[in-house]
Amino acid sequence: MRNGYYQRNLDTQYGRIEGLLVPRDRNGEFQTQLFAPHTGWLEEAIIRMYQSGMSTREIGKFIERILGNAYSPATISRITDVVKEDIEKWYTRPLHKRYSVLYLDGLYVKLRRETVEKEVIYVVLGCE
Repeated sequence: MRNGYYQRNLDTQYGRIEGLLVPRDRNGEFQTQLFAPHTGWLEEAIIRMYQSGMSTREIGKFIERILGNAYSPATISRITDVVKEDIEKWYTRPLHKRYSVLYLDGLYVKLRRETVEKEVIYVVLGCE
């Protein structure tokens, strides 16, 4: 290899591998056979956490605690931009005019504004 190497870190589901030497080639066609080119497991986990309601800051703190790597809220946002359109479509989808069963439930949570007050969060599930 005339063009030498560059260093890469690889985040895996088992932790981070630091200082991998990746060969450079003129056409950028080198592909290792040791592991998949990009598994995307971390991005998939970030998207799932975002879809479940975690904020970008919460996701970043969680990843830092688990993997020891810091990811900024901006980086998390760039990853979650992929699904924001899908989430918006789901929020604005048309609902059916009639449902045969409605399930309603509420959960009281303490919210701090000017004072701490309990407020209810309602969940409604409709079955056709």
